[in-house]
Amino acid sequence: MSDEDEPGHHPGGPPVDGKLDKYPFLAHYEKGYTEVADLEVEYQGFLHVRCPWTSHNCPKCNINYCHTDSLIVAVDGACRFNSTLAAQGSACDVYLSPTDETLNTSWSISEPNGTPHTSQRAELVAAAQGIKTGMEYVRNGGQVSCKCPDCRVKHLVIKSDSAYVVNGITEYVKKWKVNGWRNAKGDTVANLNLWKSLANVLIK
Repeated sequence: MSDEDEPGHHPGGPPVDGKLDKYPFLAHYEKGYTEVADLEVEYQGFLHVRCPWTSHNCPKCNINYCHTDSLIVAVDGACRFNSTLAAQGSACDVYLSPTDETLNTSWSISEPNGTPHTSQRAELVAAAQGIKTGMEYVRNGGQVSCKCPDCRVKHLVIKSDSAYVVNGITEYVKKWKVNGWRNAKGDTVANLNLWKSLANVLIK
């Protein structure tokens, strides 16, 4: 691709099939662009998906070109003394902007009496809130200075280091729902109330 062909920071367009993808856009990238740092671009205060079709940096801001209608929301949940009798509290983070801390949130989780605090539950709560937060930009835009309909978020990427959450969302939650919220062993899915809440958020 020549310099003249480079489109600059631009919308990536609507999703091809609307499916949840564990590694969005990864199949489009050349070998060597599989590190997180190569797939996300900070632009106008938010993290966006790097365009796989452009070959070098923007001459104005010296960063990789990105899809302006994408938004990466990082989520995390943790429990102190997880999986032990000493586990007494858990907390969540939703990270939206590397430059505006007011857009990032952290909070402690209040569990019902008798419900143990665990990292898995905290990760699920964080993921659900991350999706809710990102959906505001799907509806209203704001992740770039332009607010026309074409620039609203069409590719919302939830970034999590929890295999439990990622695999559950992309591979299992639909199966569990069809099977009456039972897993492959026929047992009730663990953390059922949170998975149901997360499923409802995904549908919306």
